[in-house]
Amino acid sequence: LSKLQQIIALKFFGFDLAQIKQLLAHNANMLENLGMQAKFLQKKAEALLQASKILKQVTAHCGKEKSIPWEQIIHLIEVY
Repeated sequence: LSKLQQIIALKFFGFDLAQIKQLLAHNANMLENLGMQAKFLQKKAEALLQASKILKQVTAHCGKEKSIPWEQIIHLIEVY
């Protein structure tokens, strides 16, 4: 049951099953890997917030009559 709880916790933190297998096999590196995953999740959260901001800007500038500015969206993604 303890091992299952560890797997569930690591899955919640974004590790895939192959990574979880490695982490549980080499428990000595657990703190280092958790720290790296925290940094990864922080960057991912920032990226999602940026994407949300871009979508809000696009929808604010588009009415029912206007088309979606795909070129502008692609440019924003490329810049990001």
